[in-house]
Amino acid sequence: TKDFPTIPEKINLKMHLEFKDIEYLTALVSLDMQMTSSDKNVQIASYPDFFDSSDIVVDLYDPQLRFIAKSDLPLPLDLNADIAGLKGSTEVVRMHLGDNGGEKSTEPMIIPALWEGTLAFSKLGKDGAIRLPELGDLLMAKPEEIRISDINITAPDDYMTIENGKSLNASIEYELYAPGESIMSTMPN
Repeated sequence: TKDFPTIPEKINLKMHLEFKDIEYLTALVSLDMQMTSSDKNVQIASYPDFFDSSDIVVDLYDPQLRFIAKSDLPLPLDLNADIAGLKGSTEVVRMHLGDNGGEKSTEPMIIPALWEGTLAFSKLGKDGAIRLPELGDLLMAKPEEIRISDINITAPDDYMTIENGKSLNASIEYELYAPGESIMSTMPN
C-alpha cells in the first residue's frame, strides 16, 4: 500500500445558504385541533297537525335527528354536544350526542375526512342511525325551542398535507324529523 500523507484525515466543508422569497406548494403540518362553538338556539318551525292537542301524549316510534355534514379537512372530526328542549326559558329535556357525555354518551359522532353526508341519530338506532333513546322524550315534551350547547369538535393529533392558497372548510346543518315531517332545521355553521 501507498501512503498519501498530504491528504488530510478530515475534510471540513463550510457552506452558507440564503433563501429569498420562498413560496411553498404544500406543507406537512400537525394540528392539535380542538374547536368549540357558541350555543345554537333554534325555534321550532312547526309541529305536525297531530301534535296540536294538549290532550295528546306524543310518543313517536322512531324520531330522527340528522346532521348533514361536509368536511374538506383531511382528518376525521369527532363531535360532542348537548341538546336541550326549552319551553320559554325552562329546560324540559336534555341529552348528549357523542362519546364524551358520561352515562348519557352515545356512539362516537365521527365526521370522516374529506366527506359529505348525513349522520343520523334515532330513538331506536335502526338503519345505521346512532341510538339516542332520549330523542323520543324531546318530542314528547313539545319544546318551543331547541338549544345545542357545549359543542366540542376535535381532530386527531396527526399530520396532514395542506396546499398553498387552499382553504379548508367544515360545515354542519341539522334537522329534527318526526315521521314524515321536518320539524326544525338550521343553516350551515
